[in-house]
Amino acid sequence: MRIGIYSDVGPRHGGVSQYAGMVLEALAGWGARHPDDELTLFAPASAQAAAQREGATYLRLAHQPLPQRAASWLREHTRSPGMRRALQVANGWRRETLPPKGRIDAGASRWIRSHGTELLFFPSVTRLAVETDVPSIIAVHDIQHRLQPHFPEYSPAGLWEELEYTLTRAAAGDALLVAESETGREDLLRAYTSHGLTPDRVMVVPYGVPSSVRGRELGEAAQLVRQKFSLPARFLFYPALFLPHKNHVALVEALGIIGRRYAVRPTLVLVGDNGAGLRADTFRDVMETARRVGVEDQLRYLGYVGDEELGGLFAAADLMVMPSYFGPTNLPILEAWGAGCPVLTSDLRGIREMCGDAALLVDPAAVDDLAEALAALWVDAGARAALVARGTVRVACFSPERYRDALF
Repeated sequence: MRIGIYSDVGPRHGGVSQYAGMVLEALAGWGARHPDDELTLFAPASAQAAAQREGATYLRLAHQPLPQRAASWLREHTRSPGMRRALQVANGWRRETLPPKGRIDAGASRWIRSHGTELLFFPSVTRLAVETDVPSIIAVHDIQHRLQPHFPEYSPAGLWEELEYTLTRAAAGDALLVAESETGREDLLRAYTSHGLTPDRVMVVPYGVPSSVRGRELGEAAQLVRQKFSLPARFLFYPALFLPHKNHVALVEALGIIGRRYAVRPTLVLVGDNGAGLRADTFRDVMETARRVGVEDQLRYLGYVGDEELGGLFAAADLMVMPSYFGPTNLPILEAWGAGCPVLTSDLRGIREMCGDAALLVDPAAVDDLAEALAALWVDAGARAALVARGTVRVACFSPERYRDALF
């Protein structure tokens, strides 16, 4: 069989690009089981270059169809919010007026089939998955647009409408959907059974531990990032794109509380694209909040970092703090466990099941509770060590072999 992996994101797109990398890494073992099959990666130039750097010689590399290729380039290179919005609507990157539910993109279908592709795997919800005549498997990381539609992430240029268009059409058709947990599977069936989705078309493929932290001695990487970024001996770490649901503002407010209440002033290291549009607005809100509560000097923003540096930052940090409003799974939790970093994260359905007793869970909306949990862990090395020990046990449930076998 000739299988295509279709990704419309580059390396700077946060967790979605990391998941796409996880898929490609797992597929390195496909040929040993299926030597007559052929794998082709349809992706933006930046993602193709990353695959080449990582030695993915088992993949044929192909561009996306021309309109999608143009949209991907514009997404990566256009920073003006007004221009981005105009291009979103004009070029099908996002559409506020969506096409009819039965539409097939004949040009894209021809392009994909011209490479011999018989089956497509989409590492994220992508409209082309339901607009091509090639059978498709779609990884659905969450349906937060349904569960928490009030977040502004879903407002620009019809993102909510596009997600719903894609998933309702996938449910009504014959696409196979992939969830990352039983909770995610339950969410999909609850939301889309009325649209035709059946239980046999929702598979669970749990995350695997990313290679950036897996089975490696990270002491040297930790020392290198300390030197490169002139980091203090101790710090908190939050790796996330700057979007409202990531809840950076609450974390910064919690720093202010523990500074006033306990005279504790830990450094918070942040990474991730602060981009344009909503990301830039969110970054500005975070920095304005830091100035307002008097912790501006405690924040260190490093921008985008690659996988090697990311592993070092996890290993060097005293605590990974992730007060996100979104679940039902989050990849940085596994990265922290793999690097021996204790975890403080959100008490949410799905996250509870993912973490068990291997993380300290708090209500992401309760800033005072977040502050108390932060202060307690910051001063209690024994509590942090206990979380690390439980995380080491828990992360074994997310082995790359288990992920690969489930994916295959």
